[in-house]
Amino acid sequence: MSFGGEWLRDVRTADHLPLRFGVHYRTLPFPVTAGAQPHELGLSLGTGLVVAREVSTRVPTGLVNLTLEHARRSADGGYSESAWMFAAGVTVRP
Repeated sequence: MSFGGEWLRDVRTADHLPLRFGVHYRTLPFPVTAGAQPHELGLSLGTGLVVAREVSTRVPTGLVNLTLEHARRSADGGYSESAWMFAAGVTVRP
């Protein structure tokens, strides 16, 4: 199960640093011990920025997206692990 959203600081300039957030929970297919179903909870936060536009139409042609996520996996028996993940993406439209 997952949930996410985006908060816009100004609806007229929706591509100017929106705040994106999300949370997910899932069971994992690989048991650590017999009968123990591991699960994962993740929280993410991100934003995006337009770095280039088409001059005549003002359509965005270059975008940068940044995301930070924290995930925690655990299973019965005291097994757990956590991780911080950072992702950066670039979109270039012709």
